[in-house]
Amino acid sequence: MTAISHRLASSDVLAGIGIVALSLGFGFGAISYNIGSLARMQAGFFPLVLGVIGTLLGVALIIMGLARQGEIPRPPALRPLLFISAAFIAFSLTIDRLGLIPAIVICGTIAAKATPSTTWREALMLSAGLAVAIWLLFIVLLSMPIRVWAGF
Repeated sequence: MTAISHRLASSDVLAGIGIVALSLGFGFGAISYNIGSLARMQAGFFPLVLGVIGTLLGVALIIMGLARQGEIPRPPALRPLLFISAAFIAFSLTIDRLGLIPAIVICGTIAAKATPSTTWREALMLSAGLAVAIWLLFIVLLSMPIRVWAGF
């Protein structure tokens, strides 16, 4: 493998490419919703901002990976990829049926298990705290019309 192909295959470059691809997906997906403004945010504002920030961070990661020398490429870690992907899928399948709080708890618990050392108790505590924080932010402070529990 040449020095250039080592750089292109480095974990930072590959991770950056993945982050850019995912972030562009968020950004382009947000365009189909109303964006609004900083004063009156609408449904597409947050995914668009996440897409822009993620794209910038991914590009920075690619540049840093290309600038680094002598790294031997490692195979990607599949456990985090699978658990985080499963968390996204679980959230999208449960938010409408169960409501915000149960969807966040389920999503957060699955995502926390991406790290093998995280216990089930830690994952549940983390996701419960995350659910409370998200409820305070989006329901209490921003008064967003999101169903909190199924039937409510």
